[in-house]
Amino acid sequence: MERYSAYKDSGVDWTGEIPVEWETTRLKWLGLLQKGSGIKREDILNEGKPCVRYGELYTTYDHEIKKVVSNISPELYEIQPKLCNGEVLMALTGETKEDIGRSTVNRTGSDIAFGGDTLAIKNPTCDGRFLSFAINSEYFNQQRTQGAKGDIIVHLSTQWIANCQLVIPPLHEQKVIADYLDEKTGTIDAAVRDIERSIELLNEYRQSVISEAVTKGLDPTVPIKDSGIDWIGQIPAHWELLPMKRRANFLPGYAFKSEDFNQTDGIRLLRGVNVSVGAIRWEDNVYVNSYAVNGLEEYRLSRGDILVGLDRPWIQAGMRVAQVDDESDGSYLVQRVAKVIPDEHQLSSTFLIYLFHTNIFAEAMDSTTTGVSVPHISTGQLGEVTIPCPPISEQQAISDALKKRTESINSLIQQKQSLLVRLREYRASLISECVTGKVKVPGVEE
Repeated sequence: MERYSAYKDSGVDWTGEIPVEWETTRLKWLGLLQKGSGIKREDILNEGKPCVRYGELYTTYDHEIKKVVSNISPELYEIQPKLCNGEVLMALTGETKEDIGRSTVNRTGSDIAFGGDTLAIKNPTCDGRFLSFAINSEYFNQQRTQGAKGDIIVHLSTQWIANCQLVIPPLHEQKVIADYLDEKTGTIDAAVRDIERSIELLNEYRQSVISEAVTKGLDPTVPIKDSGIDWIGQIPAHWELLPMKRRANFLPGYAFKSEDFNQTDGIRLLRGVNVSVGAIRWEDNVYVNSYAVNGLEEYRLSRGDILVGLDRPWIQAGMRVAQVDDESDGSYLVQRVAKVIPDEHQLSSTFLIYLFHTNIFAEAMDSTTTGVSVPHISTGQLGEVTIPCPPISEQQAISDALKKRTESINSLIQQKQSLLVRLREYRASLISECVTGKVKVPGVEE
């Protein structure tokens, strides 16, 4: 696309130059900032007055709200702060520093009550759609990330976010840019939804293949018996059914002192934030000096160790269980993450990993997890989960068969996930280029 005819230095990190007619400002100067409050999970009704909770900014809404999905009673609605049409709402709480501060603009045409852990930009002096795109852009995200605090749950302070800087074009340009981004991101988002749905179907198919094998075995002609557990169903008659603690031990992580942490070098600690579904993620690193691990050799991780995140153990993609890889080898285990140590003579690590890919653990613990906003499980609860346990030789045969059966499914999922990454990167790049004036969108006149 075409560029503007003249630029100047923005004075904002990660932004560079901006068109000469654009201005640099701070969020607090663009409107009245108002924090949300209240609205618990139990307050949500099928019918009533419209509301939005902070979690929905991550799961339901992108840069705009066109139709609400949650409602509260008229009595509660009356005493809640309201987000008027065209006003912007930010999440002050999230799961990762990279996602914290997601924003959306109210385009429903009516007022919406908003709950706690959110911040509204009331009566904005700029176009709400443009502001939402700008807050969700990469240069603003860099500022948000710097102010984020916490590990399992990440928070932003109002004071920090209020002083974050934005670059703002004249109002008529804001509207043109917002119109352009509405159209372009809408097309990209539709493609993303289609790919996400196909990945979801592939994951469901993979889970059904795994569940069938680890609960029914490979030979459909063997005698069967009723397990007495709804989510396991019938199993081969010669299999055992027992609590996992009889086939595995558990090691909760060590409570390292946070004052010993640093962000740059030393011995790396593996925390809950690093445990994803089927993989260890190192976007967020914490280190300690060698003296901090003296006498703690049992917490040193080795390739192949099985780890379970005990806080928020289930996310949309599945259970937060992963095996230690080469990159993670030698790191140390931190509290709220547990190492599962199977008795390899009776329970194969590979077979256990496949068990974790079923719904057995989620179903067994659905009524036992503690905590409201952040479910928690303990190693004691984990050990009590009943699992089907075939003879060790049969476990190996099932694992070998599943490796072959799931390879093609995994390959398809990886291809689609790669495409998703490229589409999202293009979407983020397009927004950043437009809201920082690196390109002049069609319809803008200087």
